[in-house]
Amino acid sequence: MYLDTIGLLPPVKELDEFVASTAKDKRRKLVRRLLADHKPYAEHWLAFWNDILRNDYAGTGFIDGGRKQITGWLYGSLYQNKPYDQFVYELINPKEHSRGFTKGIVWRGVVNASQKPPMQAAQHISQIFMG
Repeated sequence: MYLDTIGLLPPVKELDEFVASTAKDKRRKLVRRLLADHKPYAEHWLAFWNDILRNDYAGTGFIDGGRKQITGWLYGSLYQNKPYDQFVYELINPKEHSRGFTKGIVWRGVVNASQKPPMQAAQHISQIFMG
């Protein structure tokens, strides 16, 4: 649970106490406690989302299309534990703070007749959220 939630191993003492506990709801309590500590959760998942969204890509101004990093918005969304549907909606239909993602996925030109910017954006979004 520690690795999945905050990306760290549990302290040895806590692990021993968890294993020794016979409480039926020990897992539920641990998950709630880990999720209640927003900072480690947000910091762990920020690395994942920065990677998958290519948020750290710098390139040149021409290559990145003026894309702006969305780290501040992303961290805030994770810290608030924003519902996933709202998180995705704000990435795809952005407000000012999350606009950098869509600027980076829409090419400024047509690659070929079947690869127009809207199709490229749809492909990129699909790859991120559907694999």
